[in-house]
Amino acid sequence: MRPIVCLLLLFLACPGVAREIPLSVGNTLTLHSAGLHEDRQISIYLPEGYEETSARYPVLYLLDAETHLLHAGGSARLLGLLGEMPRVIVVGIANTDRVRDMTPPLIRPDENYPDGGGANRFLSFLQSELAPYVRSHYRTEPFSILAGTSLSGLLVTHAFVTDPDSFDAYVAASPSLWWNEGRSADELIAALEHRAASRPKFLFISLAGGDSDSLQRNARRVFEVLDRRPTDALSSQHAFFDDESHNSSPLRSFYGALKWMYTGWRPATASGLADLRQHYDSLSKRYGYSIPIPDTEINNVAYGLLYSGRKAEAVELFALNTRNSPGSANAWDSLGEGYRVAGNLESSKLAYRKACELGRKSASPHSAEYCANLGSVMRQIQAGLNDISRGRDQRR
Repeated sequence: MRPIVCLLLLFLACPGVAREIPLSVGNTLTLHSAGLHEDRQISIYLPEGYEETSARYPVLYLLDAETHLLHAGGSARLLGLLGEMPRVIVVGIANTDRVRDMTPPLIRPDENYPDGGGANRFLSFLQSELAPYVRSHYRTEPFSILAGTSLSGLLVTHAFVTDPDSFDAYVAASPSLWWNEGRSADELIAALEHRAASRPKFLFISLAGGDSDSLQRNARRVFEVLDRRPTDALSSQHAFFDDESHNSSPLRSFYGALKWMYTGWRPATASGLADLRQHYDSLSKRYGYSIPIPDTEINNVAYGLLYSGRKAEAVELFALNTRNSPGSANAWDSLGEGYRVAGNLESSKLAYRKACELGRKSASPHSAEYCANLGSVMRQIQAGLNDISRGRDQRR
């Protein structure tokens, strides 16, 4: 693998002196496809804290990665950090021959697209080669999202029509449903009208004011069907961005799709573990897989208890996180703070020491903070011992 990097200027203490250091936002790898008979460049954007926990994550498969990885990955990362959605692994697929791979088979030869029609073979690559690779090399949940725009948005809708169980959620920004003289829109409409969803699925389609007339005309036909479709396990949403062009709309489309898909993800109120369990049991039913309570949410509740005087309950929740994720430096650091506020400095020291060790081992960006907390509590313990010693001296 090699890092995907941006350049960040780090200003040093000397006036006028700066040096460039690489800021990594992911990794790229080359995966040879036996079905496509070529190498494909794949980008892997892992969520923050991936190396520090044993947690599993849903996967967002993003088409046209060379154009959309940074903004789509950034949206997913931000919403995950805010707790508005689960943190996800973003898998970006760069193009080699976009028209060939993103378009369904032609009903008749088209001189404008002589190489078109390879969508089924490309979808086979995604399902039979790429997805198994991702599942075997990364910790994934059984929930995946396919997202694309324009021609790659067409591939998204084609996957939904031909193999609806291949993914759990489908995001199509300005999909080229004019393909095959509008036949692609016809097939999507037929699937929506005549096929009931028996397990949770999500479908998001957007349009932009700058989209072509034929694209808008065919997509709006689909919108009409979505508006009158009976309620079942398929959740659907469509959006129109009047002030966006065909090329600018994906940023708002992908962000909007994730916001919509994960509406209600964060617990509105939770005063204890029972409330959290009830909330995530409900989410598990909505998304169709067992969703564990995230460490971050347990921590949020625990800190609320800690600073409202319910210290024993808080420490119990912090300790639960260390049992669920024994390799998480952050979990041990939080337990250290819990013990410290509760007045158990020796236990705090042990927890902080574990956090410091794990943070260094995983090269966590917070490792210095974890180790500083260890040093602070050790000084606090030493100060207490010194006070005891001085007290003894004064009594002699």
